[in-house]
Amino acid sequence: MANHILFLNGKKTAREIKEAGDIDGIAAGLRHAQERLRDIPVNDLLDFFDAAGKALEKESGKSTGGEGKGTKKAVEDAGNAAVAGLGGQAKQLARFLKRDGLQAMLRESLRGDEKALDGFVESRFRGTLLTAQPRGLTVHWIAGNVELLGIYSVVQALVTKNACLVKASSRTDKTFVDLLAFLAGQKTAKLNGQKIAEAVAVVVVDRDRVDLQRALSLNADARIGWGGQEAVDAILALPKKFYCEDIVFGPKYSYAVVDYGHATEKKAETAQRLAFDVCTFDQYACSSPHTVFVEEKEPGTALKFAEALAEKMDVVTTKAIPKGMETPKKNMDILSVRAACAGKGKVFSSKNTDWTVIYSEETGLAEACFSRVVFVRPLKNLEDVAAFNSRKMQSLGLAMEPNRRQAFCRKVTANGIDRCPRVGDMTPYDWPWDGLYVAERLVRWVSASR
Repeated sequence: MANHILFLNGKKTAREIKEAGDIDGIAAGLRHAQERLRDIPVNDLLDFFDAAGKALEKESGKSTGGEGKGTKKAVEDAGNAAVAGLGGQAKQLARFLKRDGLQAMLRESLRGDEKALDGFVESRFRGTLLTAQPRGLTVHWIAGNVELLGIYSVVQALVTKNACLVKASSRTDKTFVDLLAFLAGQKTAKLNGQKIAEAVAVVVVDRDRVDLQRALSLNADARIGWGGQEAVDAILALPKKFYCEDIVFGPKYSYAVVDYGHATEKKAETAQRLAFDVCTFDQYACSSPHTVFVEEKEPGTALKFAEALAEKMDVVTTKAIPKGMETPKKNMDILSVRAACAGKGKVFSSKNTDWTVIYSEETGLAEACFSRVVFVRPLKNLEDVAAFNSRKMQSLGLAMEPNRRQAFCRKVTANGIDRCPRVGDMTPYDWPWDGLYVAERLVRWVSASR
């Protein structure tokens, strides 16, 4: 549905966008809603998102097509649709919305005190007070590779009391709008989700409608862009206000390392955790691993680990996170990669194209194929991965003994890599992300004398 409004005034809609003035009108309404949002205490916002997370977690435990169908309220039906659209990602979102996590994120981002969003707090400088004012209207360009991107982006803007105008992807707009409708239907003792949802609008706009894209950008006090290189370049090329803050998450590559102990004594557990990292977003998230380097002190260690990983990939795919439909082109890509790699090592795979593990003794990072295709390669010295890193690298998953991790990470991340989570924890959204605190960039600091 090109050039339409999908969500406005806290409700789903399907209004056509005809000209740039329509975008300006949406932006004006969002600015009024942001003024109301700014008066809500941050504790009330945290309580609301925590309650929404618990409700989402509860919904994710239900069947979306059975009990109570036809008797639930419309917003609950929307919630079920949202959960169905997310599949196994619903629990990750519920975890992200929990109060303790969001509060910790705000404290780390806002100099240790989230109450700065409500008024003045003590500064580290004697006689000075600080308050964090929201930027105002944040405009988000959301990529279509991961359904949760839009919610992660919007929640961080809302909890810092900004309004959100979202240019969604047609690939994920339904799930995203269903989730917003679900949030709008939640309530706490002090807040109605409808009031918060009124500070969000969602549109879909054709790339070739330059006038509409320009209008989105020129209305922004902060621009948040998620996407590939072409999409990011297009966003950055749009005109903007000189004081507009840009927060851009472009294409990144992630991989993992497995030390000898985890590849042998802890092989089964490590392989299972890694399989979840690969399968959760079908490797379309920037934080998904594509290559796994295994520390090889004895010949055959990496090959045996690849076999174990293949077993766990099958288990996770068949029992925990079923793979969705892929395009015929992607299926052909997977078959081509399998054929090309068969003579270089050993290929483990499902009978169909659901998952693939490719072992070889090649060096360096494998080119990403996505869609649950992971490469396993031996490495005598894991610290050699430092040569593969650049600012285009995002996450380095670690299956490594604790007493080794910090020194290893410090050494190999000098030229790139922004996260070093444990294997099994690569895909959950955390902070900082891509080396920055998003919430910190969504406020402006105002100082005052006592």
